[in-house]
Amino acid sequence: MAARSWGFDSPPRHHPPPRGGFSPGSYPQENTEGLDNTITERALKRAILHRKNALFFKSEIGAHVGDVFMSLIHTAELSGVNPFDYVTELLHHPREVSDDAEGWMPWNYRGAIERTA
Repeated sequence: MAARSWGFDSPPRHHPPPRGGFSPGSYPQENTEGLDNTITERALKRAILHRKNALFFKSEIGAHVGDVFMSLIHTAELSGVNPFDYVTELLHHPREVSDDAEGWMPWNYRGAIERTA
């Protein structure tokens, strides 16, 4: 009997919304000037577009290669490097990249090019 009456003894308390619905002044807004999620939204759009394009990969290996290139391109963009130039340099120096992968990250690769020249 106790289990059955649990939750039914008192009616739920509902607080109606203030008249006029939602108003921005009804919630405290402290220090919201610096809040921005543009970078996050761009990253999500890129991930969603890649997921949509991934439907047309013909093999699991092809999907993996697509994931690697998307990661390289996005990392280069976040580092302020031209992704096309970066990937082109990686493809021109495969042996050097495999020997020193850390030196060929987008934020380091210009120095690596100078060392190989």
